[in-house]
Amino acid sequence: MKFLDRFVLLISRHWFNPFFTLWFNFRFLPFKQAIHLPILVWGIPKVINLNPNFEIILDCKNIKRGLIKINRTGEYPSHSGGHTEFVLSGKRIILKGAAFIGCGTRIVSYLNSTIIIGNHVIISQQDTIISCEKLILEDYVRIGSKVQIMDSSMHFVYRSDERKVNKLSSPVIIGHNTWIANGGNIYKGTILPPYSTLAGGSMVNRDYSQEEEGTCFVGNPAKPKIRNFYRIQKSSEEIKLYTYFLENDMDTYYYEKEPSSDIFNG
Repeated sequence: MKFLDRFVLLISRHWFNPFFTLWFNFRFLPFKQAIHLPILVWGIPKVINLNPNFEIILDCKNIKRGLIKINRTGEYPSHSGGHTEFVLSGKRIILKGAAFIGCGTRIVSYLNSTIIIGNHVIISQQDTIISCEKLILEDYVRIGSKVQIMDSSMHFVYRSDERKVNKLSSPVIIGHNTWIANGGNIYKGTILPPYSTLAGGSMVNRDYSQEEEGTCFVGNPAKPKIRNFYRIQKSSEEIKLYTYFLENDMDTYYYEKEPSSDIFNG
């Protein structure tokens, strides 16, 4: 029975794909980086379009095997959502370090787009990231499932009362340690300060950089709702809290003193 259990688990997950792993590394990275296989790929991702001059730049010092993981099945609350898709007809993707890109996520680079993905960024399942100009996910950004991030409105609209057409795109910047909950929508011109939280199903479309760190944005369009709101990202701290609530019939845990800031960094 244990053998059958292991067999079912094996066939239920995306298998490691050596062909796509070799292709991603040696197609885009310098040989001295590619030889370490920093990009590992599972399943069968789709590359819908590819600009011959498209660049994937790995801009970090510690190059090692498996730094970036693409399309790997995991134990997540959301549906795995099929296979990761890439439309690489724009300019470049810059990777600043470790990153995880989940199953069913679609990353689209059009026109002169530059997408910058910071160190220890997690992009979950079934997300859509579209860039026509510049889209930045700073270090330790966490993105839940079915999130949409776009730096362009994609279609020109004519305003007949003013006889004008506005520019399609404007950069999006997501500050470090920000948490985008499931179903969040981020549109062109959005700037979120570090340690922000975008509540599930909420929408942002402007510059919020003057808001305080640790702000939770809620609504459509979203407004600052809760201050001093920080997601705990460090696994060991989460395990400690899970254990506390399992062992104690309590609704709240109080820290005796201010915890170390590293619990918010994963």
